[in-house]
Amino acid sequence: MGCTTRASRWLAQADEIALVCSDAEASQQGACLVAMMQFLRGHQGLDATAEARAARFLSVDAYADAALALLPARCASMISQAGRGELACASVRLDGRSGPEATATARTPALALVAAYAQALVEAELSLAA
Repeated sequence: MGCTTRASRWLAQADEIALVCSDAEASQQGACLVAMMQFLRGHQGLDATAEARAARFLSVDAYADAALALLPARCASMISQAGRGELACASVRLDGRSGPEATATARTPALALVAAYAQALVEAELSLAA
């Protein structure tokens, strides 16, 4: 039972990060990135080097670079502008060509990347459970 509760909490947290980032204002990028870093540290074993790189980028407001630094090495990603540039669109595939993939839109590339990454983690977990 404890494992199921922990997995449900993990999925809910990842899903919440994806939703919050998708709806966040540009001024909330830093907070969203910090939330994702904390989530990854607690649940995914965030690599210390990746975390340090992301923190350095975050300290100079390089939000898209910080988001990219959080992605795993074998992860594939794509960022584009949706519509008339009002929204950014990002796709994240966790394991290169064959892993779970998710796409998200948000107000900035960094927010879209974090939302897509969080959603891809959810998709990966759900595909393992199926």
